[in-house]
Amino acid sequence: MSVTSADSETGTIQPIAELANVIKKFRRKNRSRSLPYFHTDASQAAAYLDMNVGRLGVELLTLAAHKLYGPKGVGGLYVHRGVNIQPIVYGGVQQGGVRPGTENVPGIVGFGEAVSLAAKRRKTETARIKKLRNALEKGIFEKIPKVILNGDPSRRLPNFLNISILHVEGEALLLYLDELGIMASTGSACNSQSLEPSYVLMALGNPYEYVHGSIRFTLGKGTTMAAVNYVLAHLPEVVVTLRNISPLNLKLGGKRTASQPSEPKAFIGGQTPHFLRKDKK
Repeated sequence: MSVTSADSETGTIQPIAELANVIKKFRRKNRSRSLPYFHTDASQAAAYLDMNVGRLGVELLTLAAHKLYGPKGVGGLYVHRGVNIQPIVYGGVQQGGVRPGTENVPGIVGFGEAVSLAAKRRKTETARIKKLRNALEKGIFEKIPKVILNGDPSRRLPNFLNISILHVEGEALLLYLDELGIMASTGSACNSQSLEPSYVLMALGNPYEYVHGSIRFTLGKGTTMAAVNYVLAHLPEVVVTLRNISPLNLKLGGKRTASQPSEPKAFIGGQTPHFLRKDKK
């Protein structure tokens, strides 16, 4: 069984330790000592969450150095003692016969240093990044109407903000932001070269139009409050420009005014979006 510790598009954190307990109960019930093995990809989560494999209860865990500001092209795999894995590339006996080829010693050293620094700074950096992310999120929701948060509002990584801006095409929004020096994406880096809608957001039950208006902001160690304020100063203007020319803003041949509600089918289960609820705060 393999589950990502934190989603790379919404930042939603998965309950890895709880899932490990479910697997342990399954093993006892089926009188299996170890199967199924439990693996988690902790690449996104390692900088902000506890990666103690004993507390997580996993047999396999993967990491990526560049997610911790280490060198690119270096990764790590934790394998619990007694778990036998088979190589997919053959030819040498390096790394216990699992992966042949000369070890990248400088990369390994850099990876180790990155892990050490991330562990020392985790608490303070998490608090700093979360404060900036919350300021960005609050500002966007205050300045731009018809915006919806994607993913869990609380159980997510502190550096992630994934939103859908209705009646705006995400790719067009990125082009405008790029001209302003603002770096964002419409999905994870793994899928950023594709114009297909995010399979993650589609799997959440979102309609095609909704997903195509999604945009992801990720904050990091170089992010400052000045950068957040810069985004908040320019993003609303870009959204207004794009909404004025967007075919998504047309209804039966005429322009849809700001007071007109969006189609109910544009929301999961036909629920009323937050900006149309009478009980909104």
